[in-house]
Amino acid sequence: MKKKNIDRFSIRYIISRNYVMLCHRLFYRRMQSKFRSRIPNDRPVLIAANHQNALMDAMASVRSSGRALVFLTRADVFNNKFIAGMFRIFKMIPVYRIRDGASELGKNEDVFNESMQVVLRKKSPVTIYAEGNHGDKRRLRPLVKGIFRIAFQAQESYDEKPGVVIVPSGIDYSDYTNFRSKLFVQYGEPIEVCEYYAEFKENSARAINKLRTRLSEEMKKYIIHISSEEHYDTYMLLRQTYNPRMRERLGFRKRDQYHRLLADQHMIRELSKVEEAHPEKMPLLTELAKEYQTGVKKFGMRDWVFRKKRHSIWFLLLADLGMLIMLPVYLYGLITHILIYMTCQKVSSNIKDSQFQSTVKFVLGIILFPLWYLLLFILVMIFTDPTWIKWAFLASLPVTGLLAHTWFIWFKKMGTLWRYQFMTLAKNKKLARLKELRKQIIEMTESLISD
Repeated sequence: MKKKNIDRFSIRYIISRNYVMLCHRLFYRRMQSKFRSRIPNDRPVLIAANHQNALMDAMASVRSSGRALVFLTRADVFNNKFIAGMFRIFKMIPVYRIRDGASELGKNEDVFNESMQVVLRKKSPVTIYAEGNHGDKRRLRPLVKGIFRIAFQAQESYDEKPGVVIVPSGIDYSDYTNFRSKLFVQYGEPIEVCEYYAEFKENSARAINKLRTRLSEEMKKYIIHISSEEHYDTYMLLRQTYNPRMRERLGFRKRDQYHRLLADQHMIRELSKVEEAHPEKMPLLTELAKEYQTGVKKFGMRDWVFRKKRHSIWFLLLADLGMLIMLPVYLYGLITHILIYMTCQKVSSNIKDSQFQSTVKFVLGIILFPLWYLLLFILVMIFTDPTWIKWAFLASLPVTGLLAHTWFIWFKKMGTLWRYQFMTLAKNKKLARLKELRKQIIEMTESLISD
């Protein structure tokens, strides 16, 4: 039986996507996307994105682009027939790697042909995570050849005339694993494959390498790319400690994810120049950063706590009062959600690959929470009256679940702030040392960048 086009119109896809995107909005506290208008509507399009966070990357691309995307996805996740069928509904095509077995690689010929046909029909951009696998470092890894093979195959229909474009994309997470973290996606200027097609006809390997270099450089413009191995952790720390000052230097008044990323990129570029030209200047900064990070971790605190010498006592008291008022809501949300929440946490924590943990949490959540809500609703239907109470109870569940999670996060933050306040008033020497270290780190970074 002939296989149906994966990019065809599908009611199942529309319903499933809308539900998943609703859950995605709940999973992330904030998502910002930029420049999706750069994805052409009337051209054959390949989207090349960095790969940071397993299946969550695919959902980030769908939500940020507003398009029905087709994905090339690692084949090993298609081993189960039911899961393979679900992935097909979500427009995912398996692509085989050498680790799947040399005998499986021959199947990629059909995969690339199907992908090429999707590109040429122009209904759905084909999205490829061009690094081939995900990684836990904030950098772009070497790009695999699959995307270029599809691009040049599709470009054959246009020869040297404008046809296929590759749109670079960058995905950035504030935290890979935690529920209610933040997400940012942006899209770059399209790259015309026709610019490389004449050379491709003469020397395909050389043309692919040139296009790969071009795409790699373009993608780095839209992500956090820390190439340094020796000082990687220092750069990551400075993304927290120095970002406010960097935004101030650049004249950025907004504190959104886009301007934070721009400030981080500028800081990384400037320090990378220092590291390359004067490598002897970086070890001291890294030494201070390590001492600061170790000390903050021992106190069970985060860098944001140290941004002020001390915090307003009135703010702390008012915040505590607000939390006391909301305590009944927290308890209600805790009782009705704790079982499923802890199940998701427990199962995901057993996943060795941390980049899969948020995917497991998300998938379990979108399955288990509706079933749990249904069970609770049935129990309320049996044992309560009148009818409006039953429906009010059902409507309250997702709202109070989110409020309970927010309350708990604030409870932990307030505990940290009070501890910081008391240790400051008590003139704790170790805390004072950390404050001084932070000040030195910022001043040293400022000096290195200014020089």
